[in-house]
Amino acid sequence: MYLKSILFLVIALWFGELDAHESKSNPEAMISSTVDTQAFEFYTMLGKGNRWHIAYHVNRRLAVHILSALNARGDRSLYGFQAEDIDGMALVSTQIYDVFMNGNGNGWYECASGFVVTGMYFYDEGDRSVERFECTRVLGKTTYPMFDYQNADINGPVVCGKMHGKDTYTTGFYYQDTGDDRIRYMQCGYFY
Repeated sequence: MYLKSILFLVIALWFGELDAHESKSNPEAMISSTVDTQAFEFYTMLGKGNRWHIAYHVNRRLAVHILSALNARGDRSLYGFQAEDIDGMALVSTQIYDVFMNGNGNGWYECASGFVVTGMYFYDEGDRSVERFECTRVLGKTTYPMFDYQNADINGPVVCGKMHGKDTYTTGFYYQDTGDDRIRYMQCGYFY
């Protein structure tokens, strides 16, 4: 309940959000909006145009932990995401690659073992969807081969929770590439 209360507060504060700079080698990288609640950074995508939204704060990348799909009955846009540090682990900013979903068919799109989702490219026209995402290496770690799949076709937050007592983070998505293009499921994994 506490987490949901914070998320609703963050959503209410979207209109007064701060600007933070994204850093990406891609020329499409632009400014992302964040609200710092001390526990995490929240990145909004809807209404910001076609661009990358990278979980990046104070010279470090953050791992995606919660999606915010606020309109499952309408255009099913993924409005934003929450990102945070992976406790006790570092992300390797020199080992980053992009995964393209749009135009590649329905199916699961995943980061390689030991990588985590750290950003998304949002197409803010037509059916408004996340078309590709960024994977970043977690230093010296491997993704545990057992994953949890969260339904992202709902109103409200989609949370990577705990598994075997460990926090999990986004490692991939199931993308529907026909009709209303959208992320339908989020894959969560933990690191060891």
